[in-house]
Amino acid sequence: DAFLRLCQDEVGLEVNIEDAVPLGSYEHFYDDSVFGESITTHYVVLAYKIKIEQMLTTLPKLQHSDYAWFTNREILEDESVHKHTK
Repeated sequence: DAFLRLCQDEVGLEVNIEDAVPLGSYEHFYDDSVFGESITTHYVVLAYKIKIEQMLTTLPKLQHSDYAWFTNREILEDESVHKHTK
């Protein structure tokens, strides 16, 4: 199950998709890709909201080397946050 695997890899928690609320699907288009600047990329992202009771004191480093907590306002104002994350 991809959803369960992604939750485990990204935040170290087992979350079932039945416990998630769908927020929508989003498309991202890029003029380049990991394969080169002449190959375009089209991402389709399915966004979900999950509510957890656990404190996230330690997060896995498999996918990301750094984590940070932001308020909604901080995310919108921070130029280092990618536009598709906002």
